[in-house]
Amino acid sequence: MAHLSVFYCVYMKASSIKTVTAMEPQVMIRILGILLALNRQQALRIARTLHGFLRFLRESGRWSGSHFSYLQAHTVLQAVAEYDLQHASGATG
Repeated sequence: MAHLSVFYCVYMKASSIKTVTAMEPQVMIRILGILLALNRQQALRIARTLHGFLRFLRESGRWSGSHFSYLQAHTVLQAVAEYDLQHASGATG
């Protein structure tokens, strides 16, 4: 929960969407990029937590954003997770 609190605190200041049940994917990408540059491990933890939260919102019917914005956010967070797995396994690409 602390990871989501930190992310959403920054997100709310940078986004025109002022709810935790929708996302502007471009804002999310900018914030994750900054977090990755500052502290990769912490950023990856935040991305994993955020990905789980977005899935929960969608599966529970609480996602209030568009279907397209959900797909964009999900795709970005999935790519971060795949990058993390590749990096952890020592794969290069």
